[in-house]
Amino acid sequence: MNLLSQLLLFLPVVTIAFGWLYLRLDSGARRFGRRHIQFDGSLEPIDPFDYFHVAAVTLLQFEPSGAKATTRLMKTLFVLHGVVMLDLVALVLSRAIGLASGG
Repeated sequence: MNLLSQLLLFLPVVTIAFGWLYLRLDSGARRFGRRHIQFDGSLEPIDPFDYFHVAAVTLLQFEPSGAKATTRLMKTLFVLHGVVMLDLVALVLSRAIGLASGG
């Protein structure tokens, strides 16, 4: 039960944290006429939900679809987000294997 609760707690926290980070950085850049993320279909105006959607899609695909990083900062954050999600899956999997083997 502890393993499932950890997974169910970590996934939303990571998704919300990266969605908030994408929102803050990109909306700050848009105030100055730049953009860090370009959404497919050039949705205007950009809704805050779009940033959280990009973060949530990363849970399943390890790469944001529907959005393209346009700056080095955002490309680095996209890679970091993928690494964090991969690490989270690896930790849960290793813990599950440890529990299954009696450890």
